Amino acid sequence: MKRIFFGMGVFAVLSLSTTASADLIVVQDFDGGGPEWAFTLDPVAGTFGSSSDVFEPVSSLPSTSVGSGNFLGARDIENGDNPNGDFATASFATVDVSDLTDVEISFDYDVVGYDTGDSVEYEVFIDGVGSGSTALVTGGVGGISGSGTETIDIDDSAETISIVLTITQNGASDYAGFDNFEVNGIPEPASLALVTLGGLAMLDRGRRQA
Repeated sequence: MKRIFFGMGVFAVLSLSTTASADLIVVQDFDGGGPEWAFTLDPVAGTFGSSSDVFEPVSSLPSTSVGSGNFLGARDIENGDNPNGDFATASFATVDVSDLTDVEISFDYDVVGYDTGDSVEYEVFIDGVGSGSTALVTGGVGGISGSGTETIDIDDSAETISIVLTITQNGASDYAGFDNFEVNGIPEPASLALVTLGGLAMLDRGRRQA
């Protein structure tokens, strides 16, 4: 009887991709948290002379609840103190996202009682080029309200991003608050190629028994 034994070499390669969570790149929460996302207001904070006219970081605003701590408040934007007439803007500085993937811009908002002609819009700039205005809340008869978190996905090809928020509003009975402007993203994905086992083919011919 002939008995033959075969030993087989094994070669395995595992490619492991890390599952990473998004990092906070910059934030503006109007409480001094960091890494701080710089911003500018137009008109600048303190422009409005009346205490009922607001466009600046505040700790509270009637009927408005957004985020925690301070937030960007807006009330009665159209008035004689506003050099822009009926609108105001908050512009957030350019952020380098060239080494990131899955980038998102997000912010919280609470808009109360916006009438016809009132609106909140934003425009994202990618590599210095505007992507067009997006309406967040558009006012209407009887007053339109809305709240939540706005999240904007950014294409991985983007090198830099920024955002401009524009509020158009008239009347002291309408309110808006904005908070927690953030950029989040994942550092360039890392992969690990791991050779777990290498073997050499083995052959045992056995032996012949009579």
